[in-house]
Formats: sequence, C-alpha cells, structure tokens
Amino acid sequence: LPYLWGADTGSVFYYDMRDPRNYMALSEPYDKPLAGLAFVNNDTQVVAGYSNGVIKLFDIRAGTLGKLKNLEGHDSVRSKMLSFAGHRCGTLFATSSAHSIKVWNMECQLLSVAKPHGNFLPRSGSSINTLAFHPTKHILAAGGADSTVSVYCSYG
Repeated sequence: LPYLWGADTGSVFYYDMRDPRNYMALSEPYDKPLAGLAFVNNDTQVVAGYSNGVIKLFDIRAGTLGKLKNLEGHDSVRSKMLSFAGHRCGTLFATSSAHSIKVWNMECQLLSVAKPHGNFLPRSGSSINTLAFHPTKHILAAGGADSTVSVYCSYG
C-alpha cells in the first residue's frame, strides 16, 4: 500500500509498503506549508498544494522524482490556499481559498470556479477549510468554517 505525507518544511514523501526499500522524497524543502496532498490518476501521480497557491505535480512511475509543473492557483496576497483535494481515480484536483473553490485538470487548466452561497440570507463570508472528492464519482464536498457543508457535482 502506498502512503504519502508532508513535513513542516513543505517536503513531500512517498512510501510503498509492498517494497520497504521504496521510500522516496518527492520534493526538497519548500518555504511554504502544505495545504494538502493527494494521489491522482490511479495512484501514478502525486499532487501537492501549498498555502501560497503553488501546485506541484510529481510522476511516481518516472522514477526521476521530478516535478512536472508549478501553477499559481491562488493569489497569495489576497487569498491563500486553505485546502486541497485530489480525485484518486480521476485526473482532477480542487483547491480552496477564503471564498472560492477551483477545480483543475492534470494539465493545470482551470476547469471551474465555485463561489459558495448561503441559503436565503447572505453568506457570512466564512472560509472553505476542507475539500473531499467522492472516490469514484465527480462529486466534491466542501466544509466551511461556519459548519456549512456544500456538495458540488458535474453534469454530463
């Protein structure tokens, strides 16, 4: 079973229990903390999101541990990345900031932006603190600091 973890230094590590010798540091220390990590594309790639909006993609199959791309996903001055989720079976990942959720493909193209809304009263402006994809469907759940949970799905 493969495992991912991140360190306070922003480093990303990979370990596969099927082969105890298969321990890899996927990244060097980075000056910003991790917002989240995820396996994507059937566990062949790793996506790491950092609080300053940088997205790093790593290909485990290549064995080179080189990052594929960097992407400025959020403007770090106004809206730092608060949470991150990757779709394990698909090729999508999502990021959130204080007032928006962005969904990306593995080519780092922005697919959609969602701005959460309240019920009949205006939303209090709370931030989106957590994201999670359904394991097999394109359904995304988002949790806010105000204890609101929103569910988003794609059609088509």
